[in-house]
Amino acid sequence: MAAIDLERPPAACSSAALWPWVAQAVQRWLAVRGVPARDAVLLLPYAALLPLARQALVAAGGWQPRVETVLTLAESLSPRLATSVGGVSGDALRDRLRAAALLRRQPWAAERERHDGAGFAQLAALLADAAQVLHRRAAALPTGQRDAFWSQARAALPGSGGPAALEASLAGVAIEWAALEPAAAHDALFAHRPSAWIVARLGGADDVAEAVLHACTVPALLIDADPDVEEPFQAFLAGSIADARRPLGARWICADFAAEAEAAASVAVQQIEAGRRPLALITADRVLARRVRALLESAGLVIADETGWRLSTTVAAASLMALLRAARSDASRDDCLEWLKTLVFGRAAWLDALERQWRGGRDAPAQGAAIEAHWREAERALLPWRQLARRPLLGWLELLHQGWQRDPLQPDVLAVEQALHLLDADSGWRETAGQTIFDLRGFAAWVDEVLDGHNLEPPRAADPDVVLTPLARALGRPFAHVLLPAADAQHLGAVQPQPSLIPPAMARSLGLVTPEQGWQRRQLAVAQLLRMPAVTWLRRRHEGIEPVASSPLVKRLAADAVAAGLCWPETQWQPLLTSVPRTPFAPVAPRAPAALPVRLSASAIEALRDCPYRFFSRSVLRLHDSDELEAEAGKREYGEWLHATLDEFHRHHDPLQDEAAQFQRAGDVAAERLSLDAAELLPYRASAERLMPDYLAWLRQRLADGWRWSDGEAWFSAEPEALAPHGLHGRLDRIDRRHDGQAELIDYKTGSLEGLRDRLREPLEDTQLIFYAALLRAAHPELPPLRASYLALDDPAAPTALAHEQIERDIAPLLQGLGADLAALRAGAPMLPLGEGRVCEHCEARGLCRRDHRPVPQFGGQA
Repeated sequence: MAAIDLERPPAACSSAALWPWVAQAVQRWLAVRGVPARDAVLLLPYAALLPLARQALVAAGGWQPRVETVLTLAESLSPRLATSVGGVSGDALRDRLRAAALLRRQPWAAERERHDGAGFAQLAALLADAAQVLHRRAAALPTGQRDAFWSQARAALPGSGGPAALEASLAGVAIEWAALEPAAAHDALFAHRPSAWIVARLGGADDVAEAVLHACTVPALLIDADPDVEEPFQAFLAGSIADARRPLGARWICADFAAEAEAAASVAVQQIEAGRRPLALITADRVLARRVRALLESAGLVIADETGWRLSTTVAAASLMALLRAARSDASRDDCLEWLKTLVFGRAAWLDALERQWRGGRDAPAQGAAIEAHWREAERALLPWRQLARRPLLGWLELLHQGWQRDPLQPDVLAVEQALHLLDADSGWRETAGQTIFDLRGFAAWVDEVLDGHNLEPPRAADPDVVLTPLARALGRPFAHVLLPAADAQHLGAVQPQPSLIPPAMARSLGLVTPEQGWQRRQLAVAQLLRMPAVTWLRRRHEGIEPVASSPLVKRLAADAVAAGLCWPETQWQPLLTSVPRTPFAPVAPRAPAALPVRLSASAIEALRDCPYRFFSRSVLRLHDSDELEAEAGKREYGEWLHATLDEFHRHHDPLQDEAAQFQRAGDVAAERLSLDAAELLPYRASAERLMPDYLAWLRQRLADGWRWSDGEAWFSAEPEALAPHGLHGRLDRIDRRHDGQAELIDYKTGSLEGLRDRLREPLEDTQLIFYAALLRAAHPELPPLRASYLALDDPAAPTALAHEQIERDIAPLLQGLGADLAALRAGAPMLPLGEGRVCEHCEARGLCRRDHRPVPQFGGQA
């Protein structure tokens, strides 16, 4: 082994000046050593530094060494090695599958999987993690030293007795498993013979690069740009004082998450506007970084994201997971609709009709068998998924390759295929996937875990204003400003020990990375930020209701700064306030004379009378809330079921048979027709059973008075002359006829009995019954004077009939007034929001009409 020379840049060397200094140091050392520069190799910590070092070497002049990272050099020296069958691959999820397969060979582990699946999965994860750690450490050694390493690892195993016997046994399995893989991707580096090796250390040692440095027999140079591990900040602070600079930057504390995001975005915009770009945004908190990115993009800044997005958030992943949810035998209608909308034909007209039919309940007109036929045709694609309960992972992936409709040229699709090894022909992977058995639910969970564990990095912007990057990839880069939000104990704190099969003493003896070493690396990374021209530190005071402490790294830096005579206080963030002049806010006044509906329903007329703008949103814009397909049964579902139950009961009513049994059967038929869950409907059926005796008694009295059920749930339409060119349409709950020919329409109500009484106190305000009477009168002009009443079904005194007296008298005034309103709208009258009364409390259009943005007295208007 040759002696290793050492060079250190001055502590006051800025990040922008670092690489010119490195270039000159390399050229000077090569000249002193008499080594041909073109055959030397300079290894850097990560790829983002490659162009910086190469540009600096070009500027320095003369022959240049080869500038690489460990990974890029290994890929250029030898082809990528395939993992041996059964060996450690380095892919976390793939190795966990292999670990689970190894565990299943043990009788005790198979028993645990049957009774505690989560515990078994945790053991497999611990086994895979331990094997990967050991394999990475062995791979960082020259090939000749690995056998000794494995012997040392076996000797360092704790005893097999005591409470840690299981962990010790699994650690032994991890050692033997990791030792199966004899080769590593960067073994070619140890065999490579350049004229000299040069390694740049920045933010901690690279195990492979420095192992190559110590094993080589050619001249070697270590450029150590890191400070002393024990006192990482002292040299930078001393250099800052000597240069009369204050590199620590502002240190802000914010109230909460939202305030921190706003502060970060505000600082970034101010720095960019001042010409200090590019700016680095450190992504210690991914959620906060996404929020800040959204704010910066809304400000028009160009963003380069080096952290990427979780694959699980991409369109391709959403399409895939929709397929897997819809493929289950117990898939809900929501799941099926979500899957259909991801397909190529997802925007077909029949799909919209199918959704309306599934969501509409009893108020949706029947679409016919053709719509369901389209669905059955599409559903055939799901049948292969449902034919087998369990199959190997390899079989699921082959089925996925054939049955997932996708665009193979989309970047997110390619990334998903690679993450799932969908086209992987590697023999080791195929063996593992062939031995892993899943049911469909388990396969979907595995896919979801894989997608959540992989990233998709978007194309990099050519000249970004802001670069989103992890802390470790920001070091040594010439950013004009560094923004470090989430500088708190949760996101920039000490490295927490993770559950592991390798005890701390064993880890230290084998040279594995310990939590203490992880903490030292974080200190070095924060210290390297002091080379930047300026840094802004941000943290929040609270996370929800929990207080958040400052990062111990920042606390130590602050203490060292005070000891060095630098004042570095933490200041409360105050948002910048801008005065906005008050401007008049006129109410919305939409006009749509040519878009008024041709046919009006009772709910449309009631909306027009309650608030013209509500009519505009519902009947002109046709906006409405989409009902949940699989929501728990509620008051609305109870009302629909009770309406359907009574209709079914009366259609097959036989007073000579058991009426209670007939009522029960009608309820069963109605529940099946409406696809209501029996368990969710149980409390409402109990209410109906309490109502049934009183309802049957009321019905017998109706029969004794000569009234008979004539029709129910019947659709009617009419075109009254007073409304021309508009017409009416609607469905009547029930029509009874008497032996003398008189007819009475009955509207079932499950609402408040007192509310019905209030409605009938002002007969002309009772829109519904008058509307239904107008429909019935138009359809049967020969009938004698009509009767109309509400039948309250959801009250302790139910059933209670509330009649609308003189219903025939009120039909003409309602139609004439409605005709005048519609004529005004056709002439261009605005549909103004009234903005007052109980209607506004639950109106779905409240946000559109801006009801809450002005005082009520200034809001009103009449159509």
